[in-house]
Amino acid sequence: MLIILLFSFSLLFAEGNIIILEPKNQSIEQINQGKYYTNEGFRAASFGSNHIARDLFYKACSLGDDLGCRAFNEINAPLRVEKILIQKQECDFGDKDACFSLFRYYSSQSILDSFKSDWYLSKACRLGKIEACNLEVSKFKPYIQSKAHLLGNQCFYNNKNACYELGNMYLFGIEVVKNVEFAKELIKKSCDIGLKKACNDYIRILSLN
Repeated sequence: MLIILLFSFSLLFAEGNIIILEPKNQSIEQINQGKYYTNEGFRAASFGSNHIARDLFYKACSLGDDLGCRAFNEINAPLRVEKILIQKQECDFGDKDACFSLFRYYSSQSILDSFKSDWYLSKACRLGKIEACNLEVSKFKPYIQSKAHLLGNQCFYNNKNACYELGNMYLFGIEVVKNVEFAKELIKKSCDIGLKKACNDYIRILSLN
């Protein structure tokens, strides 16, 4: 049964664009340990224990097992998405630690979404996360008097006109570094809140891409 599972997973991962760590200077013992953890990971996955399987695949990957790395990447993605969805719900219900975790997630180099990162950092601070407040002050202090920062605060509290104006600043690079993607998010938010001209502009911007 285990051999069949291994073969099935090998086929599953063969076509994926997954980064695999190449083993370097491995001993026979490390190779065998890596294969062992990979096999145990597939065994756990076959019983539906995906969190345990992920940890086993990670151990296998750290020992240089290619299949373990592929399996880890494949199983970790949906688990990470599930975790983020849970944290978003917790943040919505006022969990400052969940909001701060989301700030860290959207600040990571692999994700990097400045708008969401700043959004969750500010929310974590407002909910009483001291570490978040300290970071927010250090991050925005040099720009505290800037028009973009003031509009950003107003937009955060759902001021549709502020979102629209800030969006246009980023769209055309007025007093800020031009960022079309960020501009689209702001203009879309303004539209969602109820500014009709923002909706028209958002459709026009999309048609140009």
